[in-house]
Amino acid sequence: MHERPLHRELPARPPFWIRLILWLATHTLYRLRVHGTENVPSRGPALLVCNHLSLGDGLLLQACLRRPIRFMVYDNIYKARGLRWFFKATRSIPISTKRGEVLESLKQAQEALKAGDLVCLFAEGGLSVNGNIGRFKRGMERLLEGVDVPLIPTHLDGLWGALFSFRNGRFSTKRPERIPYPAAVTFGPALPSDSTAAFTRRKVRELGAEAMARRLDAFPHLEKRFVRMAKRHFFGLALADTTGRKLSYGKTLGAALALGGLLKRRIPESHVGIMLPAGAAGALANLGAAFAGKVTVNLNFTSGPAAMRSAMEQCGARSILTSKLFLAKANLPAPDGAVFLEELLDARFRRATFLWWATAAALPSWLLVRALKNGPESPDDTVSVLFSSGSTGVPKGVPLTHRNLLANIEGVAQVLQVTPSDCMVGVLPFFHAYGYMASIWLPLDCGFKVVYHASPLEAENVGNLCAKYKGTILMATPTFMHAYTRRCTREQFSSLRYAVAGAEKLRPDQYDAFHERFGKELLEGYGCTEMAPVVSLNVPDVSLDRSIHVGHKRGTIGLPLPGVAAKIADIDSLEELEPGHTGLLLVKGPARTPGYLNRPDLSAEAFHDGWYITGDLASIDGDGFIELKDRLARFSKLGGEMVPHLAVEEALRPALAPDASCIVCSAPDAQKGERLVVLHTDASLDPAAAWAALQKSGLPRLWQPKQEYIFHVDAIPALGTGKTDLRGSTELARSLAAGLRPR
Repeated sequence: MHERPLHRELPARPPFWIRLILWLATHTLYRLRVHGTENVPSRGPALLVCNHLSLGDGLLLQACLRRPIRFMVYDNIYKARGLRWFFKATRSIPISTKRGEVLESLKQAQEALKAGDLVCLFAEGGLSVNGNIGRFKRGMERLLEGVDVPLIPTHLDGLWGALFSFRNGRFSTKRPERIPYPAAVTFGPALPSDSTAAFTRRKVRELGAEAMARRLDAFPHLEKRFVRMAKRHFFGLALADTTGRKLSYGKTLGAALALGGLLKRRIPESHVGIMLPAGAAGALANLGAAFAGKVTVNLNFTSGPAAMRSAMEQCGARSILTSKLFLAKANLPAPDGAVFLEELLDARFRRATFLWWATAAALPSWLLVRALKNGPESPDDTVSVLFSSGSTGVPKGVPLTHRNLLANIEGVAQVLQVTPSDCMVGVLPFFHAYGYMASIWLPLDCGFKVVYHASPLEAENVGNLCAKYKGTILMATPTFMHAYTRRCTREQFSSLRYAVAGAEKLRPDQYDAFHERFGKELLEGYGCTEMAPVVSLNVPDVSLDRSIHVGHKRGTIGLPLPGVAAKIADIDSLEELEPGHTGLLLVKGPARTPGYLNRPDLSAEAFHDGWYITGDLASIDGDGFIELKDRLARFSKLGGEMVPHLAVEEALRPALAPDASCIVCSAPDAQKGERLVVLHTDASLDPAAAWAALQKSGLPRLWQPKQEYIFHVDAIPALGTGKTDLRGSTELARSLAAGLRPR
């Protein structure tokens, strides 16, 4: 006898009492915001494709819509004791985990769609274990073969950290942070039924970026969120540095409020320069300026007086917060408009700090936040202007809003799963976007401590600092990480949970050396000042239920952060390319700057239809991991062919001493338009030997620089952030090449 499909044996919709219980449960436990319900058909078939953050996701989705949803559920969950009756009553569709039976499960889902049902698929095939959106499995594509129905991308937001999520390595054995828990569901416009899994995942990520932007309306300003964290951890350590300064959250709040009052009276301009190294004083200066309603301009004191004057003039700032002690140690002249902290932090400041500390201790956080509010506030108010490093050209002012930085903080905190017991080791300067976000606002707005050392080059001091305070998070450039690998001990870095390298490409030998030395993964990330700054990040793999959930891939810069969407586009047309193809990396999200300071012409070039054109060449694989190839500017056109500088550098590296470095640049050539020039720091390497190594590397002959254009230099030009100075390197290479006589 022919068996009737399961969906024919079950009632057409769940009983009223089940739907009522679902509605009451979700609206008691969650404060739910719903967007885009008009995109879901009120009748007829459709497939919802959604990310998966918690065990309660299905209940939330059903609470958003009037029509019943048939969920696709793994059969080991479907058959669980105490749950089977519920899944049967809601007409859920079991998915077999056995390879031979998967097609039968997909066929059953197809029948449900053909019958006009609304079906939901969690396309990752399981719960997120790191707070990010993972790979969408190809079963989605098989399910829609021969079925022409609307595909509705759906995004669940804010549920990482909720009761039934996997945050901190467990599902339900944790106390919810608050009840009702804020959550949001967004239904996007329908996609064609032949959309690929990778394309659908990107659309879900875009919905996530929109949801993140809306979520941040609850905390319009960074310093107000810091007030809440300071009240929660009032007596816990907030700031410390190697000068001996140690401040609790309560004292940090009191000092920042007192300094903010002084700055409000002392400095009439809306922007204020800050010329201080990474340390407690520099962090307090930025906090105080934020409480004063000032826009900070952290100046790159390694770039010279002319560049600093240019930054101040572009921002209309006249006053610079700095320190006499710092200027003396750094052997720097006092800048025009200097306001010295030593003169501000007098007895009156100490009395004001105590009064603010006592007031903050007495008032509840909501009342304190309300008392500090100065007129209308928006998350789109500018909090800081950072200047791009200038590695490829003249530095540009990048205004960052509270929304930009809060979005980046939310994304990084989510994938790193930070807790109050964490400790950030802050070594990057505050004029560096990573240093500003990751070592000031990330720890202070998430409620964990940060410890500073002013010079990232002093590896022994950094190691001692990490050991003393049991540092758990260290972010630096690969150049600095290489120095730590050579000079720090395994014991000093034994407490690290995350070591993240960014701002320049991480070489395989640097990764291997760090892992061998410390027994820890060196995780590569990527960012840009225009994205406030982190775009993507590798995180450790998670082993669960005898399977590995991949969080990082060597040679990639990781997955985009929550709230960030990324795609690869054709260099000329900016049309999106399929996964695996190399093209321009475009990114967008609420962390994206509104545009360059007073430069609408540059903004028009850098932003397209809401996307930021990074200028980097990359590819995105089927799992969503981004592989960075090189800067578009780091190519030379020789004989009509684009030659990547990075490929030549990698071919030459085996011939160099382990501690040596090299860079390939371009110089004008009368016949070919451009020629390749190599700079390296290995004094023992003969140009003939270097040229021979290139010939043996298998590089095309056109890609091989001539022997006479291989130069030894004492050092590759570098910026104060530790990144290679591409502009300075090119100028040096061209001057050396111009001094040669043609042969």
